[in-house]
Amino acid sequence: MESIDLHTLASSLPNAHQNAEAELTNNFKAAALSITTLYRSSKEASKRAYSAGYTAACQDLMQMIQQGVSSDGNGMTVGRVMDWLDARLDAVKSREEEELEDEETTRRKQTAKPKERVRCQALHCSTCH
Repeated sequence: MESIDLHTLASSLPNAHQNAEAELTNNFKAAALSITTLYRSSKEASKRAYSAGYTAACQDLMQMIQQGVSSDGNGMTVGRVMDWLDARLDAVKSREEEELEDEETTRRKQTAKPKERVRCQALHCSTCH
């Protein structure tokens, strides 16, 4: 029977602490990369949405001017364009306010619900045991 040398046993076994630390580092690196990717894609999506909205606004204005010029003999005045723009901006503002109110109502409903207490399964938890 071979004898086991306890002095070399500790050095021959894999160091669990080092493995756990390396795994934790890799997990944090992966999470950081995911956050960076999310930030970049969100930034690009925001730029595309802004461009699409700006294009739609310009097209709406162009259409309104073209319809006004061709529909009546008085012609399109700057005052009419400004009135139309004011009405559009007011409509957008009221829609945003309604959406904010809806979000706030939803948030209040979610916080008003009683939270269920979940019993911890950990034996060392001083809160539950």
